[in-house]
This record gives sequence, structure tokens and C-alpha cells, in this order.
Amino acid sequence: MLLPMLPSSKRACVALLAAFSSSTLSCSDGNVASKLAAPPKFEPVGESKCGVVKSQAQPLIVEWPDAERGKLESVAKRHLVAVHYAGCEMQVLGQCKVPGAYGYTSLTRKKSHIRMRDSDELYANIPVFAVKFEGTLAKAGELNVAMTIVGRYEADRYSVKPEELQGDCAGATHVITALTVGAFEFFAGADAAVGAGVTAGAAGTVGAGAGAKSKSQRETLNEDGDKALCEKSTSDDRKAPEGCGALLRVEVVPLGEAKRAEPTCPSGTMWDGAQCMGARTCPPGTQLKGTSCVANVSTACAAGMHFVAGTGCVADVVAGNAAVAPGPPPPPRPPPAAMATSVDTIKAAGLVWQKQPADRKMNWEDAKAYCAGLSGGGFRLPSRQELKALFDSNSVPKEALHYWSITRLTETLPSVWTVDFSDGNIYNYHTSMLQLVRCVR
Repeated sequence: MLLPMLPSSKRACVALLAAFSSSTLSCSDGNVASKLAAPPKFEPVGESKCGVVKSQAQPLIVEWPDAERGKLESVAKRHLVAVHYAGCEMQVLGQCKVPGAYGYTSLTRKKSHIRMRDSDELYANIPVFAVKFEGTLAKAGELNVAMTIVGRYEADRYSVKPEELQGDCAGATHVITALTVGAFEFFAGADAAVGAGVTAGAAGTVGAGAGAKSKSQRETLNEDGDKALCEKSTSDDRKAPEGCGALLRVEVVPLGEAKRAEPTCPSGTMWDGAQCMGARTCPPGTQLKGTSCVANVSTACAAGMHFVAGTGCVADVVAGNAAVAPGPPPPPRPPPAAMATSVDTIKAAGLVWQKQPADRKMNWEDAKAYCAGLSGGGFRLPSRQELKALFDSNSVPKEALHYWSITRLTETLPSVWTVDFSDGNIYNYHTSMLQLVRCVR
């Protein structure tokens, strides 16, 4: 294709459009990188999604307009808040009085980052105004919420009967039992650069060949609270610090029901301890059991052998003419010994990391012992959020390897989160499985 004498950026755009002849890209509506950053199969679902979605019990409200969050904050200062909540609709019933009050509980200051990459995660996490941001998600490729959490306002009761409501309460379905507060920034952006000779796109290969470069930009959609002021918070605070009391998330309970121990998520998503996430597939050789990826293990053994959990097929012990089961399996091997040599480190994502991961895979308990035994002291397994931050920092190679975190799925289940360093996705695995280890301090 011959290009006329246009400015270099226009020639690059025309070349890209030629390769995407069936797409809706244009040179006048946004930049090329922003178009290419969008997931290729994203299809807006609009109100039809809200018609079938199960109401999320702990939705974020960072996307709410200031006036709506201000109304909620005002009512919550007077009494417990009743809402009409169905599908993607939540309406604060300001004239409906629910007997009770909220009390503030300070928390150890926490940083949290939630990423929404498809419509399921969009509607699961910010259901009330999700339809408003479908187009933004399609264009930017992902929506992000960066939060500093300092405390919660919790109701003094978790079950309210409909007959206890006072005032104009028509349509009331739920009561807000907790509000998480701090500071946040809600923004769009999945950086993608397109330049001369760059291959891009899901529908085919694009060779711009014109020397131009375009880059998708981060766009702030909403923000409230001052994260710098949040740094003044302490675990002894009796109220949120001035400038750090923005509403981040609410927890709701249906009228007449007690508080659920586990948050509910819409169909097709699951609670990962911080947010509702789209269903994930497990890597080859594993299968999803409950919420964990576990290895495919066959318990069938050949004649003369029997299966021992954690060991596999072992030979029967023969006593005379009868086969008898052996004694208890041998004790597990000791954890890795402490490293005698110094540990090379790098600084990334605000922490000091082991430059090279452990030279072999190990189970979770061994991984914790390995980090604790590293020369120099102070090393530990990173949290799931810290591993994600390391991946996002581009400080280490991107490869299809899973790394253990210290973050458990729940306090009781033997399942722990890992991060896949090829794409940044998270998975949870049984603690007995073998994964790689990169320690931090």
C-alpha cells in the first residue's frame, strides 16, 4: 500500500487501519495504542447483565458520583442505612430510619489494588454504575482502583427485621452493615505502545513501518481522600484522620438475615479475599477443586501396590503369603538449609527482593523455611499484593512460572495464592504442591 505524504504519525495510523480493515479504529477518535489496548472480545452487556447478576454483598462504591457518596455519608452519621439493592441498582433511602449506629474501628494501614479486566469483573466489583464504564473499559483495556484503607464503620447490629424500619422505607431490601474508609484513585489505563516495525493486535499482524509511536494514557475517573494524610493514621484512632475518610466499599445484608460469614459474588466470579474475580482456568496438569488448583492424581495402582496419600503407589509388604499394609510413611524431608553465601538482591516495588529465585520448586511450608533461613536475615515470603507489584514493576523476567505468596485463601483451608509471572494472573494451590520461591524483606 502506498501512503501519501502525510505526517509520520498519520502514516502510521493509516498503516494500522489498513491491517484492521474490518475494525472500528479511526485516526480521529483517540490514539491507536488505546484502541489496541482494549480486549479484542469485549462486548458491552448493558442492562441485560444487571438482569441476571446476583447482587454483590461487598461492592466497591468508588465509582459513585460525589453527591451520591455524600448522601450515604450523611445518612450514616445519623443511623443505620437502608437501601434498595437489586442487580445493579442500589438506592440509598435517606428518609428511612434504621435503628442503630455505626462505630469506627481503626485498622493497620493497608494498600489495596483491584484490577478489572473484563465485564464480569466490572459488574462484580462496581455493579451500581458498571454500565457507565463499559465503554471506558473497552477502550483502555482495564480499570484500576488503588486504595489506602485505614478503618471501618461497623453497625452495632447485623440483623434488622422489616417491621423495625421507620419512615419512608418503600422498596427497602438491605441494610448497610459496614463501610470501609480511606483514600482512593479510580483510573483507566493499560499502557500499550505502537511504533515502527511493532507487531500488535489480536486479529492479525500490523507492521507500521513509519517511525511513529503512540501510547495509551492513564485516565483518572474518580478520586477522594488524600493518601498522604492517610499516612498519619494509627491503629488507635477513634475516627478516620481528617482527609482520609472517603467511602470505599459497603457491606450489605438483606432485611431479616444475619450477616454472612463469607461474601457473596455474582455468578461466574469468586471472592479471592479482596475482590470478586472472574473465574480462572487452572494450568495444564491441574484441576479446579472448590477454589483451588490441585494436581491431577490417579489413585489407581498396579497389582501388588497400593496408594499412599502424598507418596503415590508403593509396594505391598509381604508377610508369609499375605500382603499387609506397611507402617506409617517416612517423615517428610527437612526444610531447605539456610544459605551460607550472601544473597544478591534488587530493589523493586518499594522492597528488597532476592535477585534470583530459589534453584528448585518446593511446597509452601518449605518455602517459608527457605526464606527465613536466607543469609542476611529478615527475608520472608511476599504477600500476594507484593508479588503483583513486583510483576507490574517489570524488574524481573516475565515467564510462565508460579511463585508462592504468604497469602492464604482462608485461615482454615490449606490453599495459598500464587502469581503467574507470564501474565500477572493469580491462582490458589494446595500447600503441598511445588512452586517457585522469591523472597523479600
